[in-house]
Amino acid sequence: MTGRTPQIHALVFVLLFSATMNLNSEAIAVEVPSIASRNHSKPGDVLVRVQNHGSAKTVVGTIEIDQSPHRIWPILVNPYELQASICPRMKEIEMLCDEPNTSLMKVKVDCGIFFPHISYIVESKYTRNQRIDFRRIGGTLKDFTGYWQIEPLDDGSRSRVTYSLFIEPGIPVPQWLVREAIKVELPKTLRALRRRVDYLCEGNHKAISKTILAAKPLD
Repeated sequence: MTGRTPQIHALVFVLLFSATMNLNSEAIAVEVPSIASRNHSKPGDVLVRVQNHGSAKTVVGTIEIDQSPHRIWPILVNPYELQASICPRMKEIEMLCDEPNTSLMKVKVDCGIFFPHISYIVESKYTRNQRIDFRRIGGTLKDFTGYWQIEPLDDGSRSRVTYSLFIEPGIPVPQWLVREAIKVELPKTLRALRRRVDYLCEGNHKAISKTILAAKPLD
């Protein structure tokens, strides 16, 4: 999805609930520094932080990838790449609008045996090779917004990828607990993206042929 297109990693939503359920009772009682301290990263790994965005607090993660922005872009933007290799719980994608700078998608997510399927509609806005902004316009969750951003490093030979996400589930769960669940799952999504990019770019493997207009090169 920008949404979140491929950008919106459906897996984050699914695991939001499972991560919430798995936090122990002490953690649920109060937001404590010991939870946040789990987010310390090793050099070259994912860095996670919380940013104030108006009255909301947004979880932001960054990772460095040894590929240029123009090579990362078509993989990051393609929701079918996410479905096949990064977010396997994404079971159905219905394109409602597919334009070079905008997409509208209905996504169905398999939540396993404990929860029903999650369906949502996400609108994404694309700035080619740079940024995806996404927002929920319908579906199960009350709200989610965020962005993906790709910044060139080392004269464009490498990139820094940033993923920012805010979720309001619409159920009586404290926002700090939602953030802690996202902090656990967001790095997994970024690492999965890096693995897929490295696999395709370094091994001369073929990406998923089905894609959207925002991922295709300009004529």
